[in-house]
Formats: sequence, C-alpha cells, structure tokens
Amino acid sequence: RVFTGSANFTVNCLYVNFNDMLCIDCPGLADSYRDAFYRLVDPWYRRQGSGLPNTFALGGGASVSAWVTPGPVAPCEVLMRRIEASSNALEFLIFAFSSSELSRCLCAALARKTEVAGIFDDAFESECVWRNWKSVPFQWLWRSGARVKYDGREARLHHKCLVADGRAVLRNGDDAAPRQAATLRLRQHDALFRHECP
Repeated sequence: RVFTGSANFTVNCLYVNFNDMLCIDCPGLADSYRDAFYRLVDPWYRRQGSGLPNTFALGGGASVSAWVTPGPVAPCEVLMRRIEASSNALEFLIFAFSSSELSRCLCAALARKTEVAGIFDDAFESECVWRNWKSVPFQWLWRSGARVKYDGREARLHHKCLVADGRAVLRNGDDAAPRQAATLRLRQHDALFRHECP
C-alpha cells in the first residue's frame, strides 16, 4: 500500500490548503517506492539506478505508472509526451508553474485545437514574484487562448495534477512544474503518476 499526494505533513497542508492524497494498494508500486527510499538511504544502493518507470495493472482495465527522479526518465518529458498526444482537452491544477518547455507544449496543444484550462495558486500572481523568471507560463497561456485563472483563495492550492482527454491523470509528487527536465533529473526526488482509465 502506497500513500502519496501533494500534502506535506503540516497542519496547513493536512487541514487547510487544497491538496490531494492517493492510497494505492499495489505491492509492485510499493516495492518501487521502497526502492526510491533505499536509494536515498544507502549511497551504494543509489548507484544501482532506479527500477522505475514501472507500470502496474489495476482493476477495471486501469493502470498506474510511476517515475521517480533522479532516474532514466524525467517526469517533465513524460508530461510533454502526454500533452503532445492529447486531442481533446487538458485540464490542470498547479501550485507553481515556471517551465517554458511545458508552456510551449500546452501552447502547441492550443494551436491543434485542444482545449487547455488551468488553475494556478495566486501566490505567484504578483510580478514581484515572477519578474526574474525566464518565462511566465500563466501569461503565455492566457495570451494563447487557454482558460487559465488564479484561484483567488487564501488557502494554498497545492495540487499538482493534469487530466488529459478525460481519462489519464498525471500528478506530480513534489516539484510542481520545474523549469527544465535536466534540473528535475539532477535535483528533485520526485514522482509522477499516470493513472489510465478505460
């Protein structure tokens, strides 16, 4: 059994902010997370590399895949592939978003007539927060015709998830939308889940 989600173990995250938690009963997935745990605990074990990504079948024809970084596949690359494959709609909830790669991918989806809608946490609404960013995805997407907005709530919107074409849910476990895939590979201990439903 694996418990994961966007919430930190704090009073605000567990009781006040907007978060999500998943409980997945899957021994194979639990083993993958134990592998990620021991790679951080034991330097020798870490050199062996991760067994991820792994995909596991769930009931009803659904499946779940997990990528943990550092690893052979960066979650940013997985997200971009899913966005590029979408044909109907992309809907996301995000705490922080500064990735120019993902912005370009979403703008390209808009150009293909894929509907894009997103809600951002308003902690990043002020120019004094993002004035030194290389890209400001909210503005790029808004100008390209995406239905995006800041949440406008005092509590943090801490979700990190994207629903692709109403059937695949991708959620990031830690860093919301990193600036570069290379940064994610080198610095983050992260997880990305893909839950496919028939």
